[in-house]
Amino acid sequence: MQPPDPGVLLHQAIASRLGRILQLTGDPGWPARVEAVHDVRVASRRLRAALDLAGSQLPPGLRRLRKRTKILAAALGAIRELDV
Repeated sequence: MQPPDPGVLLHQAIASRLGRILQLTGDPGWPARVEAVHDVRVASRRLRAALDLAGSQLPPGLRRLRKRTKILAAALGAIRELDV
């Protein structure tokens, strides 16, 4: 049995984490729920961590995704601060 391809594993990790964010944000009322904001923040951190594993090898589209995920996390942090 061959070991799994690291690129395939990374692709699966990114897809899974992005899918989680899309799942959590599918309900239009999610920003009003403290738990949902927290869950999306956690999911965004996990997505960024997966994207960071690729480092400079990320294609341009995923670099933009990493930047947008960072912006999302900052915005969610500001929302969370209002609640805390």
